[in-house]
Amino acid sequence: MTILDSFANYMVDTIDELTLGQNLFLGEVPNSKKVEDKVWWIVDSGGGILTKTFTGSSIKQYTMNVYYRGRDYKTVKDGMYAFEEAVSCSGCVQLEGFQTVELEVISFPVDQDLDSEDRKIGLLQINIKTYKEC
Repeated sequence: MTILDSFANYMVDTIDELTLGQNLFLGEVPNSKKVEDKVWWIVDSGGGILTKTFTGSSIKQYTMNVYYRGRDYKTVKDGMYAFEEAVSCSGCVQLEGFQTVELEVISFPVDQDLDSEDRKIGLLQINIKTYKEC
């Protein structure tokens, strides 16, 4: 299981009525004729080793960009805030298959979607540091 898959499963467990492939997507969102307006999606930005010990253990950092789209500014803002709070609380996030060491969330303002469908988009950038023992 990749960290993207594990993080998506965490989101499904954390946000009510979220289902992978219906209103949560990985990488990109199908066009609006195929899915509802209120959708979440995750774009992972890879990862890199921050520290490596002489035994081969390492701390690696991954970056997840989490987007939420909807028509109502307040709904998007509230949804992003609630998820940020859930992810930010100390010791809350343990991803399946990974030992989470630290998690940092950067919140961006809700923005107007680039298409002409008058939707709002929120973005959280989540940096996840994991420990792997070799």
